[in-house]
Amino acid sequence: MIRMFAVLVLSALSTVAHAQAWHFTRSLNLVNSSHATVAAFFAARAGDDRWQADLLGGRGLRTNFYAQLDLDAPAGACRYDFKAVFSDGTSTVRRNVDVCTSQTYTLTDR
Repeated sequence: MIRMFAVLVLSALSTVAHAQAWHFTRSLNLVNSSHATVAAFFAARAGDDRWQADLLGGRGLRTNFYAQLDLDAPAGACRYDFKAVFSDGTSTVRRNVDVCTSQTYTLTDR
């Protein structure tokens, strides 16, 4: 009985460790060089329209400032879609950004 319990516990721990081994986060420096404060910033794995929660946490990002963000990167994902919502009500979406090549993403008015 004790031996069976020990095997079950070790099996569960192994499963958790294996699942955690494939879960990463990626750091991203978000630079706001645009015309307005960024009110919210969202990310999703490329091609997935389910946006993560506002990565700025409601703090906003003023023009000519930057913020360091952590992206949820299951299995080491590198490509993301980004959505920025500005304080003036405009928004922009950029698709398929490779954050493994560059850890800085700059918002501009272009």
